[in-house]
Amino acid sequence: MLPPRLRYVCASFLLSVAAGFSYPQHGKEVGIGSGLSFLEEEKSWVPAVHVHFVRQLHRKFYTGVSFENIYDEHNHGVLSVVFSYRISGLSLSYMPGFYLYGGSGLNHHLEVSYIFEYRRLHVGPFVSASYGKENHYSAGLHMGFPF
Repeated sequence: MLPPRLRYVCASFLLSVAAGFSYPQHGKEVGIGSGLSFLEEEKSWVPAVHVHFVRQLHRKFYTGVSFENIYDEHNHGVLSVVFSYRISGLSLSYMPGFYLYGGSGLNHHLEVSYIFEYRRLHVGPFVSASYGKENHYSAGLHMGFPF
């Protein structure tokens, strides 16, 4: 039997793949990602949430801002600029940022997500890696509201 946290991540991924809906492009999106992060330094899994606003620059290129909060004993918060490339439902993002609290220095965040559209809602799994003074790796479910 899988641990409860790993079951959540696997179930999120399987549900989004099973949905299999088409993905049209939109000009703007407000989104939220919820999942688990593995903190390399502390060797533990903790809940994490990120919110973002992106705007289409040109066809498949997007930019915007993102805020991530990691709910561990230090409560990390990172503010980033988003650079994203989308092809079909696949989204590849690079997000350089800095700690607002719970850490210090610059942070380089890489994320891969797959987005399905269901009733004007973007839903899909994501995995990410964040490198800086404190590295962490995340997986979870993305939900976006395009407009």
